Amino acid sequence: MNGPLSAALPAALDLAVFVERDDAGFDALEPLPAWAGAALPLERPLRLGACFLFLDTFLLDAADFWAERRPGVLRSGPWTEAGRDGVEQTFEALALFHADRRVLILERLGEEFQQLQQSLQTAREAALHAQRIGLLAVALGARGVNARPLGTVAETVLLLEPGGDYRELVEPRPPEGPYRLADWLPAAAVSALRERIGTCVRQRRSQQVSYTLETPEGPRAFEARLLPFNDDQALAVLRDVTQRVEAEQELERRAQRLRRLEDDLALLLDELDVGAIVLDEEGRCAFASQAAGRILAAPIEALRARPWPEIFAESPVERRELLAWAKRPAAQRGRSPLLSPAGLHLELDLREDPRNPARGLLFLYDVTEVQALRRRLDETARFGEIVGASPVMGDVYRLIEDFAPMPTTVLIEGETGVGKELAARALHQRSPRHAGPFVAVNCAGLPESLAAGQLFGHKRGAFTGAIQDQRGLFEAANGGTLFLDEIGDLPPAVQTTLLRVIQEREILRLGETTPRKIDVRLLTATHRNLETEVREGRFRSDLLYRIRVARIRVPPLRERVGDIPLLAAKFLQEFRGLTGKPLRGFSNEVLRLFAAHSWPGNVRELRSVVEYGAIRARTAEVGLADLPPEMHAEAAAPAPDPSRVQAAPDLPLAAAGGDGDESERYRGAIERAGGNRTKAARLLGISRATFYRRLAQLGIEPQQD
Repeated sequence: MNGPLSAALPAALDLAVFVERDDAGFDALEPLPAWAGAALPLERPLRLGACFLFLDTFLLDAADFWAERRPGVLRSGPWTEAGRDGVEQTFEALALFHADRRVLILERLGEEFQQLQQSLQTAREAALHAQRIGLLAVALGARGVNARPLGTVAETVLLLEPGGDYRELVEPRPPEGPYRLADWLPAAAVSALRERIGTCVRQRRSQQVSYTLETPEGPRAFEARLLPFNDDQALAVLRDVTQRVEAEQELERRAQRLRRLEDDLALLLDELDVGAIVLDEEGRCAFASQAAGRILAAPIEALRARPWPEIFAESPVERRELLAWAKRPAAQRGRSPLLSPAGLHLELDLREDPRNPARGLLFLYDVTEVQALRRRLDETARFGEIVGASPVMGDVYRLIEDFAPMPTTVLIEGETGVGKELAARALHQRSPRHAGPFVAVNCAGLPESLAAGQLFGHKRGAFTGAIQDQRGLFEAANGGTLFLDEIGDLPPAVQTTLLRVIQEREILRLGETTPRKIDVRLLTATHRNLETEVREGRFRSDLLYRIRVARIRVPPLRERVGDIPLLAAKFLQEFRGLTGKPLRGFSNEVLRLFAAHSWPGNVRELRSVVEYGAIRARTAEVGLADLPPEMHAEAAAPAPDPSRVQAAPDLPLAAAGGDGDESERYRGAIERAGGNRTKAARLLGISRATFYRRLAQLGIEPQQD
């Protein structure tokens, strides 16, 4: 193709084209672009090897290419160099044959191309080069561009008129057409092209329009790049960019998923009580969770980009210590204890980023409450196995400290299951007799006919079945402490003998006539109101005064709700070893239920519930589903009125109140249990035998369960 179109096309495409002369020099295909005139030497014919240093090297390769008459095009690749005007620019050279003549083409790669180079994939770069080569082939009359159906090929070159007509440039025939864009393009694309044609022609700048065509294979995406040609015409290069658009859409979908994952991760970290800080390769804070900001009492922005030792330590000495800790092997490092500016007790854990070992992950734990619990447990450890740090338990501890050194008889009062025996053991362990024996006996379990022999001993032949001498519990506890639990259930005849033993400090075995001296401290306990028992004639008043020289009341669990988490944690640790499960704690729902429950069986009931939950638990955390069925029913029931908890008729006996109150409580427990005596005993926190015995004493007729 010759004539005005072929001559104007290189300039319109911003290309400098040089054709070999007979004397081996090169003539420029006029007109040259403005940049070429400013950058190239002025003499004609041009000695291209003297134009640019890089071009001299490329011409050596081009000489071999031309000598071997290879098909196709030889490209130099982009290079940057200063021309005659001293301005550095980026160029690319192409060598090819046309009409048996050597042709050299120089293209200046402007900002637009460089931006494309940075953003497009290799496939887009290859398509861009194909576009340039195709246009040059049109300009030089090459035979490589054949007639193709419009809109079905990767690239098509059109000559556009302002009104919307176009001609398709097809070699070797003259341009075909004119055709109308509206015949095959969507109306929106036609409108955009017409607008951009005018802009391209007026401003002499390239324009770009994107559109979609419906094809038998489905919708296809196209781009039209417009280049100024004549005063009222523009060249358009149409390219099928469906694959690129689909790839970009997939990349955007993946980017959105990544952003959602990042948002979810940030939200998760912010909801956790554990602070998280991500360190970059230089040990600076690249990310900090909201929890980290809360724990450190600092804005997130103030933490970012700071070296991590500066975040946690103010003095250089402390920072060096932190760095030394961080350099230890992970297996030996452990957690580093810290004290925050707000006085919080913290623990710092450092781990490597599994994605990049040069980066680090810092986890910040607020252990202030744990430390407080440890201190409280340490304080209570002085009192044996008693667990509790509530104010009412503080009163109990002070009484134990006051009474422990004295030989005084102590009466320990409290409901069933509150831990009266633990208080007795604490008295013994802190007394001067701590090296001696501690003997505990439940008087409710002593048969009336054998109670005296069990306590005081007997001689061989003293009664039927006494086949040998037997010392009693008082003698077994000689030099130590004897603890008589549930002393209110002691038979009246034995009460008389016990009174004499306390007064005379000697016992008389059954069947013997010579008393034996004993050195025993007596501790007693009861869940009854012994003053009521005295009024009803079931307990001796003089014995009451002898055993109640000192008194300690152990409060029920409902009066020290704050101790429930401590007790539950202690029991869970015990059952962790028994079950072999990695039990870690309780769910928040379980702890709330524990705090709301009335605990008629007190600590004994709590221990039973925790044991059940530990056995049933399938995870490291005991949940509501792991608790006994009766706890499920309570969790589903409306919360009780706190003002009525202690007055509930099915609670164990209070320290005050007569048989009438006790009878009502037992009847209420039976009613709540649906007539089932076993369940009623469990509600009252007492054994079934004690329950039936007390029913008989209260005149309540027992029925078959």
